[in-house]
Amino acid sequence: MAELPSPAAAPPQVGTWPLLTLAWPLILGQAAHALMLFTDRIFLGMISPEANALGMPAGITAFALACFFTFAGGYTAAVASQQVGAGLPASVGRACWPGLWIAVVGGLVNLALIPFLPFIMGNIAIGADLHRDLVALTAWYMAAAGPGAITVAVSGMFSGTDRTRWAGGLAVAQLALNALFNWMLIFGHLGAPALGVIGSGIGTFLASSLTAAAALALLWSPVMRAAHGTARDWRPDWQRFWNYLSVAAPHGARLAIEIGIWTLFTHAVGLLGTPALVANNVVINWNLLTFLPMAGLGQAIAVTVGQAVGAGRDDLARLAAWQGLRLLMIYSALVAVLVVSLADPLIDVFLAQTSPNGAMDLAAVRRTCHHLIWVAALWGFGDALNMAFAHALAGAGDTRWPMFAVLWCAALLLLLPLSVVVAMPALVASSGLEPVVAAWLVTLLFVTGMGLVLGWRFRSGRWRGMGLAGRMG
Repeated sequence: MAELPSPAAAPPQVGTWPLLTLAWPLILGQAAHALMLFTDRIFLGMISPEANALGMPAGITAFALACFFTFAGGYTAAVASQQVGAGLPASVGRACWPGLWIAVVGGLVNLALIPFLPFIMGNIAIGADLHRDLVALTAWYMAAAGPGAITVAVSGMFSGTDRTRWAGGLAVAQLALNALFNWMLIFGHLGAPALGVIGSGIGTFLASSLTAAAALALLWSPVMRAAHGTARDWRPDWQRFWNYLSVAAPHGARLAIEIGIWTLFTHAVGLLGTPALVANNVVINWNLLTFLPMAGLGQAIAVTVGQAVGAGRDDLARLAAWQGLRLLMIYSALVAVLVVSLADPLIDVFLAQTSPNGAMDLAAVRRTCHHLIWVAALWGFGDALNMAFAHALAGAGDTRWPMFAVLWCAALLLLLPLSVVVAMPALVASSGLEPVVAAWLVTLLFVTGMGLVLGWRFRSGRWRGMGLAGRMG
């Protein structure tokens, strides 16, 4: 029997402090995930530069094959928040179980693709021994995708029910376990075999699996079972599964498309020459770190909007989005001042003082990095628009329109002008603009344009009436 809304259900608190209180564990969780990848690269680099070079293609390949299932499963945050906002907390488990099943299916799909990795990775031109290590490392990363997706889906339920500290704690635990197992299995510490590159993949798989087990234990804890019915109705129900998938699949597809777009952009920059790629990588490393707090705050916006929509308070949903945008803009302004002011030391962290055999003009690369840092400083404001309104729309249940919007904006604002830059770099350079800087300006156009489009959609109010609570539980 369907649960009746609780008359005691209160609308969410909306404001600067409530948003920050909700967001800080999510920010911590995002930072932990990034540090986990950073730790992997550090350990692999301690083996050899060639081993370090394997981490990026292995990680990108595994993530690209898993990201749709991970993001679709993680839509539990929006579903859970609307159930809570509607006064249906005991229906959270029933409404969110489809997200966990999507995560399980994603893990099985990744396992089924592992035998095809020699073909998938066949176009990477490295030696036979390195290629064998690359395939094996990617296989272990793909095996870890299923447990990782399960953790994301469960963490979404914790976030949607105002247990963001649980979600952040799981991310920090995974970071610690990953560092420990990588250290043991790569170098042979504490009695473990020294497995080298393969040890990194096994360590990541073990850390992801143990974290997923901890997440499920928390999901089935007495507190969660009593408050949110997480032990009931876990068997697949096709109607509920379809209802969930109808909104979660476009959400997962949009984020997967965005990842594909940025992967394509990286390959396009590689066509502009090694110095351009070096400058791009130097600046993008710092840009990713400054992006993390924005992602955590964006998740908090989605949860708050979801709870407000579930409670029937569209006015509070609007307020949450605009409050979140204000915080994101303030943060972006502070980061812009910081990265421009500290440009030289930030560049020096990644850029060596000399180039072997003088093969690269590092002074020119440094100048390019400075130009890209200015563009990256402006990126933050476009990212703020994207983060605020994409998460607000997702929290409200509006996922299909943003999916098609990113396709059109990518085609018109990114791929079309970027193809001109890549096809005619000499013409671009003749105008006095470095081709890689022109490419980054194209991405600035895309990011800002996409943010404005999503902002227009949210301001139009067409997301009203797309609440999920009535059809998920």
